[in-house]
Amino acid sequence: MTPIKAAIFSELMSNLNNADTAAAVWAAPQNSPNGYYNHGKSRMNSDAMKKKPADCTVIIGGSYFSCNLEVLQLHCDYFDHGRPGMAFGLPECKVSGEAFFTAYSWMMQPSTIVRPDQIVPLYFVAKYLRIDELLKQYRTIFKSASVMREEIGFHVFLGHRKWNVVLSHHVSLKNVQKYYLTLIGRPEFYELYGSDIIALLSSNSICVNSELEVLLSAIIWLLHHWKNHHEWLDSILKCVHFNLIPREALCHFVQHPSGKELNHITAHPLFLNHLADTHTNSNYNIHYGSQRSWIYDPHSSYHHDSHCVHRNYFTFEQFSIYQTELRTVSKLHWYSRQMLNPYKRSCRNLGCQREMFTKHKQRTYDKRYQ
Repeated sequence: MTPIKAAIFSELMSNLNNADTAAAVWAAPQNSPNGYYNHGKSRMNSDAMKKKPADCTVIIGGSYFSCNLEVLQLHCDYFDHGRPGMAFGLPECKVSGEAFFTAYSWMMQPSTIVRPDQIVPLYFVAKYLRIDELLKQYRTIFKSASVMREEIGFHVFLGHRKWNVVLSHHVSLKNVQKYYLTLIGRPEFYELYGSDIIALLSSNSICVNSELEVLLSAIIWLLHHWKNHHEWLDSILKCVHFNLIPREALCHFVQHPSGKELNHITAHPLFLNHLADTHTNSNYNIHYGSQRSWIYDPHSSYHHDSHCVHRNYFTFEQFSIYQTELRTVSKLHWYSRQMLNPYKRSCRNLGCQREMFTKHKQRTYDKRYQ
């Protein structure tokens, strides 16, 4: 096995060992450890499988896997005519080494855990090797709109793009929802096409705390490869609801750019045109309507509640710090983000609470010594 593959597989195996021994078919996110997902039962008891010695080799690219032929034949029609001691070469363009390892681990251990980004590659392993039990599970999974959403939905969409196949009509970037803020800045985010970014930003279901986060996420994607992405500037900016951002906040953002790179956007005539057309009412963003799905994340220093006057007033640096912090939290942190209550007048942001406490203390003092 190549060193690179071995590192990936060792990380995956460490998560497999933490899996619950009770197998379940695609457990809900809150029941899955470390952001991974249970993938159902194999045909034989895991203890019996572990006692099976390796008597054949599967070769995928430059990686070699020592496997038990009886286990493979029990689950895969592909190996029916194999004999002990044989070596089987599988095309890397159809079967990825990591996905095969996951499939074989599932055969050996009933409660194997599958990462969201391995869902589609594992499907193609099951399809190529004719693993009927996995294919039956996939047919059920891909028909479920409740499963094809947020993190799973995004990775299935991206996998369907990479493998050039349509797996389900439920797969859509519009279902990213609470996973959106976690997605920004990740390598997968930069793999999206301009048309994908437009589909994301046009969706009312993406979950953010303010419309300025939508604008900043668009800027991050545009600046990642400005020479190739600049042609999408106008189309993407049209997806941002500038009328939901106070004009003062936009002016502050333009006047205090973070680095020369931002000037590509903030000084661009197209951006200035959108800025000029912004609604002049600085409190317009308080009136929600159904234009976005608003959430609060306690890990963000600049998130505020619905009616807080400080919403939308934050910098690109604060947004970048928040994105960096999201890389250190639990993989399923996005699942616990809370929807904003439009009827709540107080703000749970620590800075706002300190400010309210100070004002209350001052009012109490003034009344006492007036």
